[in-house]
Amino acid sequence: ELQSLTGPGTFQQFLREGSQTAREREAAAFFANIVQETGTGKWNSGLYHIVETCAASGSPNGNCVGYGSSAPHYYYGRGPMQLSWDYNYEAFSQSYYGSKALLINNPSILQNDAKVAWLAAMWFWNRVDPSWSNPPPAIHDVMVNAKSYRGSTGFGGTIKAINGGLECPSSGNSKAQRRVSFYGSMQAVLGLSQELQNLNCF
Repeated sequence: ELQSLTGPGTFQQFLREGSQTAREREAAAFFANIVQETGTGKWNSGLYHIVETCAASGSPNGNCVGYGSSAPHYYYGRGPMQLSWDYNYEAFSQSYYGSKALLINNPSILQNDAKVAWLAAMWFWNRVDPSWSNPPPAIHDVMVNAKSYRGSTGFGGTIKAINGGLECPSSGNSKAQRRVSFYGSMQAVLGLSQELQNLNCF
């Protein structure tokens, strides 16, 4: 169903563009970031947290009250890529359901329906955000086609696109360095030689 999503982005090219190695490295990068977003700190611990941990009690508090939320709906991170913020819920809802309101009114779908949660993760990876006056490229194009996301490309560019405000520059940031480590681990699982270029964001 990824190819049927609407809106600006490279949905039809995900894991289907470039050499076999490029495709496998994109998969490694995608899952490395998922492990950081949902894991417990180890490379093989992904998908442990399907909702942002401060929401685990069922009574959102702290940072989870934000993200454009208002009772009774909260837009904290959910799913493999921890989709956050009301505008991202709205944009994905429009892309998948053809209605901005559906996920805005029912955000828990992203934690209860695995298919929708994975599509949201792939949508986020492949979409181009039209809310920017000069939109940066999709994460897919940063990883596969050497596009620059605000000065960073390759795996480092994926970090910047996903959480650059908190993790870039990445050279001294422990969370960003875990992403780099997980990327190495995922490449090893796929039998790839280690990518040594463009691992950090600036």
